[in-house]
Amino acid sequence: MWLQVKPGEIVSCNGCHLLASARRPISHGRAGLFASAWSGAAASGVPFPHTIAGGAGAFIPQAGETMAQARMRVSCASDSPPCKQMVPGVNVIYTDVWTDPAQATPGAPINYRYDDATQFMTPFPTSAACVTAWAANCRIVINYPKHIQALWDLARPATVGGVVVDHSCSQAGCHNPKNAAGALQTPAGDLDLTSSASNDVPQELTSYRQLLFPHNTVIMGAPGPSVGPYLNAGSAHGALSAQFLNRFATGSGSTHAGWLSPAELRLLSEWLDIGAQYFNNPFDPAVPVN
Repeated sequence: MWLQVKPGEIVSCNGCHLLASARRPISHGRAGLFASAWSGAAASGVPFPHTIAGGAGAFIPQAGETMAQARMRVSCASDSPPCKQMVPGVNVIYTDVWTDPAQATPGAPINYRYDDATQFMTPFPTSAACVTAWAANCRIVINYPKHIQALWDLARPATVGGVVVDHSCSQAGCHNPKNAAGALQTPAGDLDLTSSASNDVPQELTSYRQLLFPHNTVIMGAPGPSVGPYLNAGSAHGALSAQFLNRFATGSGSTHAGWLSPAELRLLSEWLDIGAQYFNNPFDPAVPVN
């Protein structure tokens, strides 16, 4: 969320980062001010419980090391380039490098990549360079018109019963105020996902307003009950957001199951979690001037 203040107002962080006092002799967030809750590995050369005990994929700790410290030390000494496993990235990639399969079931891998054309075919929310090689100035910036609306407009061909059909969300006949013949209709689910200008706020797209704000329906030409919103701004785990996103999960049984890829759902979730702003870059040239 953007924090807004008026001239003369002061914003302070209350709770964790308070000044030290008699009741609170230390401030949260500074290393070395108090003892760690865990002292690390008890001895050198002894693997952590249920982890791989030897070989090229093992991270054997030295006394006092945490799992993160042991992995960093091994990666920086043996990987090429050094510390390869510690380099941040804009893609969400997870492989369980710890669990010994003989003792437990390794965690399922996670692979939400912006540079995987089988998962992600809309504009990157960062530069192309940052997708492949992270640098300290790399940032994820998600603007609704460019990055989220593109998900609704993307052509999604699929073969159903030997016939190729399009599952594009905003196409005529689906979440669109017109059917395939061009005649007026009630959008599927009373949710218009087109990129037309909103009647409520013309500077914003109809889809944005209908996803995040209540709107009126029309039944037989007459005003109907209000519906929406369908998403929780600020929380991908909120009840509305979870219900919406879970419709696309493979195996959910929904008519929309599998229509959005894991990488696309990650983009939606991240956008929701950072506040579902229309523009997350207030300096973007497309931002309306008030």
